[in-house]
Amino acid sequence: MASAAFGQTAAAPSQQPERRVASVNTEPRVDVTNMPRPIDMHDSVWIEDLTMLEVRDLIKSGKTTALILTGGIEENGPYLTNGKHNNVLKATGESIARALGNALCAPIVTLEPGNPLRPNILPGTVFLSPATYQAVLTDMANSLRSQGFTDIVMIGDSGGNAKGMQAAATALNADWKGNGYAHFIPEYYNYGDVEVFEQEKLGIHEKLEGYHDDYYITSIIATVDTDGIRMPERRKAHSTLSSSFACFRGFSQYSAYTSGRAANSCIYNASFASSDEVLVTRPGSVAARVGCSGGGSTPSVTRSKLRSRWFSTRRAASWRSTSGDGLEGR
Repeated sequence: MASAAFGQTAAAPSQQPERRVASVNTEPRVDVTNMPRPIDMHDSVWIEDLTMLEVRDLIKSGKTTALILTGGIEENGPYLTNGKHNNVLKATGESIARALGNALCAPIVTLEPGNPLRPNILPGTVFLSPATYQAVLTDMANSLRSQGFTDIVMIGDSGGNAKGMQAAATALNADWKGNGYAHFIPEYYNYGDVEVFEQEKLGIHEKLEGYHDDYYITSIIATVDTDGIRMPERRKAHSTLSSSFACFRGFSQYSAYTSGRAANSCIYNASFASSDEVLVTRPGSVAARVGCSGGGSTPSVTRSKLRSRWFSTRRAASWRSTSGDGLEGR
């Protein structure tokens, strides 16, 4: 009886409410393709934070490198949010794009490859199948190339992302046949050297607690979002002295170092530019000069060591470090 009633309801489309269309979609649309920008350019390297006219003009001005940054949503212990990798990329993506000088960041690929059908996936974890993941990267790269970007750079902050990025880049280059280039930069994901830097340069010797969390990841996220490391709640619970959050010393130095390494890898491996130094910047601040192994026609800057650096955060107090400890790219 209930089934019959349900069947009768489903078979009566005339009873469905009329779908309304937004008024803006009922009027003729102005063609803004060649429209002069009526306002000043906004200072951002993130495509999603720019207008179409701003992206158009930035490409025309020479910003023809697009960064596809891949993160993930997964378990990261009791203090870091599931979007840990995505938060890291908000910091490093910004610095890398500004260091290169000719790059913009595409929207972060926030989901990682995995098996969505795996039983008992941990709460908060969301996977894309490997085929879907590679298809997303391919579609993004083709979209970016179509609008004028000539070099598409793929960088991953989660280890499981590498295989799909490499496969996508290889297939794209075969398809494009030199009319645009896709680059996968594996050097970005090298936390072994980062731990050496943490110990030798910063003097931090971390005692791990068994969480999917550590000092350097927490340090990077702290520069863009203190909620992402649960800073307010940890202060309230007096838990800010856990090994992964031992102290604030070195946050700015570490962020400059990791961003510089990644930018150098992009420059050297993909040959977008060449310079003895890379200027690593953060929003609203001046950051460090980090040594680069590339060489070429770009005029070099004489200083290769970090002398002073300013960093500002959205939710934490600003700080300054003036120790000349020479954070040189390795």
